[in-house]
Amino acid sequence: MRRAASGSGPVPDDPDEREAAHELALDHLHVLDRQRYWAPAMFVALALLAAGVALTGPAWVWITVPVWLAAAVGHSYLRGRVRARVDLLAPGSPRLD
Repeated sequence: MRRAASGSGPVPDDPDEREAAHELALDHLHVLDRQRYWAPAMFVALALLAAGVALTGPAWVWITVPVWLAAAVGHSYLRGRVRARVDLLAPGSPRLD
């Protein structure tokens, strides 16, 4: 069920299992939607903080700057993927796989 909700598994044939996977995906989407404004902003702020530390301290901190920026972009990407999976698992939607 967790694999079906995350998008790595097939859409379940069993209606009860499909509904459970749909609810799990909805819960995940709800958490990501609550974070849609502050999470990317926090990741960008952490990238700026890391850049400031790298300018005044050890140079290896530059490695973390693209990681924080990728997290900021990845959050929006993940929201879109989970939203598509919720639509796929919704009751009455056709099986596509």
